[in-house]
Amino acid sequence: MPSKKGRAPTRGAFKKGDDPRRSMAGQISKPVLQFRRAIRQLLVDEGNKLHSVKNQAGETVTLSKIEWVVVAAYNAAVTGDAKARDFIVERVEGKVAQPLALDNMSEEQRNEYVRGLLAQSGWTLEEPEGEGLQDQADNGSDKPGMAIESQT
Repeated sequence: MPSKKGRAPTRGAFKKGDDPRRSMAGQISKPVLQFRRAIRQLLVDEGNKLHSVKNQAGETVTLSKIEWVVVAAYNAAVTGDAKARDFIVERVEGKVAQPLALDNMSEEQRNEYVRGLLAQSGWTLEEPEGEGLQDQADNGSDKPGMAIESQT
């Protein structure tokens, strides 16, 4: 019987499991939000400052700093710089999705693919000498482990 004072008792107000109304993306703390806003504002303020340069003809050219970045990226792309070209294309057209199809690769192809990715960032993936280590998941695999070494 409900009491006459206060709220009526509830039955199972808290249920186990995921609540579809809850955002699973997480929440950002106020200091982090304030920092992000401050950095964005600083970039906008700095980018809008005017900067003057004399060109080859001796004329003074005044543009905002962000306009100078665009001019520099364009000039580099026109002269053949691939990174500058990709920089412009990604901002104009958007990044192209590059899905990985590792499911269709053999074990050897996957190892070669991973070796290539690591080599791009200065690392090598080599087979260990001797018997090697067993897989940490201990799934009964007889294959030796891989050693990752830095090339720096």
